[in-house]
Amino acid sequence: MAYSVVYFLGTFRSLLLLGYLPYLLDYTLKRKRKWGGVALFGSTLLVMVLVMSGSISALLVRIGFTFLVFHNLVRISLPWGGYFHGSVLFSEGPRALVSQLFGASTHYTYFFFGQAVADFGILGVLEAFLLGVFLRESEKEHETFVFVSSLMIYALDSGIDALILMFIVGALIFQNLRLNTKGAEIS
Repeated sequence: MAYSVVYFLGTFRSLLLLGYLPYLLDYTLKRKRKWGGVALFGSTLLVMVLVMSGSISALLVRIGFTFLVFHNLVRISLPWGGYFHGSVLFSEGPRALVSQLFGASTHYTYFFFGQAVADFGILGVLEAFLLGVFLRESEKEHETFVFVSSLMIYALDSGIDALILMFIVGALIFQNLRLNTKGAEIS
């Protein structure tokens, strides 16, 4: 509850979603028939996001702006990622780097695959494939799957960067360590 109040007052819509997403995914994966609770929980979360955005039109404008940033990154970066050459992924402030490209001094979100296209152009498909492999590997353990899929859903708007990628890879490493430890105890 304290988490909700802090992020609701701080107006970080994406972080508010990230706080509830693991619980929502865990709930739906464990209890597949309880969709009424999921619908109530999801609609409450949506109302909170709408209140924080101001209106549905303001939320749609934000979504449209993120898509516009992604579209411009694609236009600039195809075919081979000619502008950034991997610097967005390994930047300390990737959203600030992207906003500077467009002449702003703020932070721009750039969609899930915006960084891959901006950094590597067509070869960003390989990064997308790698993220798919990571998601498939996370399915070996329920908790890891919930964590990794929550991070990837969160990153739909904000985009993948080195920090999010580090958390995903770290979760998979710990999952493998736990599975190896469990396997050794059984033997």
